[in-house]
Amino acid sequence: MLKVEDIGVRYGSTQAVRSASFEVRAGEITALVGSNGAGKTTTLKAIVGLASLSKGTVFLDGKALRRPVPERLVRRGIVLVPEGRQIFVTMTVEENLRLAELAAPKGKAQEGRWTRDDVYERFASLARRRTTSAGALSGGEQQQLAIARALVANPRLILLDEPSFGLAPQLVDQLFVHLGELRDSGTAILLVEQNALRAIDLADRAYVMSQGTVRRHAGGDHDRVKEELINAYLGPAERQEADGV
Repeated sequence: MLKVEDIGVRYGSTQAVRSASFEVRAGEITALVGSNGAGKTTTLKAIVGLASLSKGTVFLDGKALRRPVPERLVRRGIVLVPEGRQIFVTMTVEENLRLAELAAPKGKAQEGRWTRDDVYERFASLARRRTTSAGALSGGEQQQLAIARALVANPRLILLDEPSFGLAPQLVDQLFVHLGELRDSGTAILLVEQNALRAIDLADRAYVMSQGTVRRHAGGDHDRVKEELINAYLGPAERQEADGV
């Protein structure tokens, strides 16, 4: 569905992403993990056109995306749930969802789409608080609303940036259950997540990013990617010390 080929992103003199290559397949969860500052969020922004590429190409359904524009990608079924949720806090739950519906593809693309009733069934707490201002929701409910808002835009692929940030452990458990259910319903997910080991265990394939470069891929070989993840976070010398070597 989505292929990222050797992309780079530069902010002035800073090379935020040096070389990122990976793919996201239909109906799968792909995890992109690594330490803070590795370039993961910038990579997501580059895919949807919120950051300009200095090199490389993003392909959607085998065709290169030239000058991607976020609202056009939404109409093609690609939705970003950004870090910090960025819901409309002065609007109610219902109003947030109605607004997202306006961006959904029209015509035949509506077939099989998520409706507000569907997401209320999936997220029962939102159904109970549909007339509540989004700013009055708990952190977990706000994250559910951010995902629900993405779903009613009728996505084939959701890009999730740090969805568990700031959530209590019990809510993190619920979140990962929801993500697994979304994958099982046929929605592809590209997941950037601080809880890296949980993300790897959930994912169908995982990539480790370090210092702006995607360094390791493991499709199903989670032990191998976890090893690379430890190196990315600690570095080889610190890892040897931690292992008592």
